[in-house]
Amino acid sequence: MGNINDKTLQTLNEQLDAKWTAAFEAAPQMDLDVLATQYTSTTASNHYAFMEAMGGWSEWNGARQFKDVASQQFEVRNKDYEMSLKMPKNQLEDDQVGMYVDLVPSMVQGWFKKQQSLIMSVLKDNPLAYDGVALFSNAGRTYGDNTIDNYGTVALSAAEFLVAYVKMCSYLDAAGEPLAVKPDVLVVGPQLAKTASDILGNLYIGDGETSASQIQNYFNSLGIRLVISPYLIGSYHNYWYLADTTDIVKGVLLQIRETPSPILSTPQEVARSKSVDYMADGRMVAAAGAPHKIYGSFVSA
Repeated sequence: MGNINDKTLQTLNEQLDAKWTAAFEAAPQMDLDVLATQYTSTTASNHYAFMEAMGGWSEWNGARQFKDVASQQFEVRNKDYEMSLKMPKNQLEDDQVGMYVDLVPSMVQGWFKKQQSLIMSVLKDNPLAYDGVALFSNAGRTYGDNTIDNYGTVALSAAEFLVAYVKMCSYLDAAGEPLAVKPDVLVVGPQLAKTASDILGNLYIGDGETSASQIQNYFNSLGIRLVISPYLIGSYHNYWYLADTTDIVKGVLLQIRETPSPILSTPQEVARSKSVDYMADGRMVAAAGAPHKIYGSFVSA
């Protein structure tokens, strides 16, 4: 590209930004996106006043029946993330531009992969939710007088899947009305992929294809989507989650403060460092959302 100057840097920046914009526009929805409600943040942190439970409508006979908003101020503070590309000045001047321009889509993809990682960290680490109780808990969380138990420690099987499914569908709000939870996504790691596929996909109980008694597999008709997460490996390979993603509010919240917008070194910076730097940073965070929207089973490796 010749000597590095204002003009050549402008041309390079246009090439890089064109790749960046195209990669952002072409970014597909990632598998774990369905587990999180995305919120826009305009300050250093957001405060979420969550309803104690998402209740239903009441017949209006006299006074209104106001739903109490939880008194806790659930603060979710954004975090900074960056990715930077260093391009040696000599290589650019020797017409090695193309190999660096082609790295830009990977930088963009990394931003969305980081979101997936943050969502998965919430599921694995089990942080506190808006009410001061861990997102996944089998004690200490009630909606009114009704217990919300969404924590398990049992390996995935058809029997345990049914326990989790029925438990979620049986949740009641503070007024004693059904929350009408509809589990529609099962999340597992590669180790449990076949087990989960057999539970959801086999036509018959048994070997899945034929059975002496031809007992129909009930789970096959539920329309539950299987998501295989690459983050559930190692000591997490036996963890599994059942989620309701049919509503606006989900089990995880993903808060986006700043979408990355890259910048390029100035000629003066290039002269000092003998490299051209392409730098991007953004701000976001993931946190616990609505506990009744997700069930987790934490099984030791």
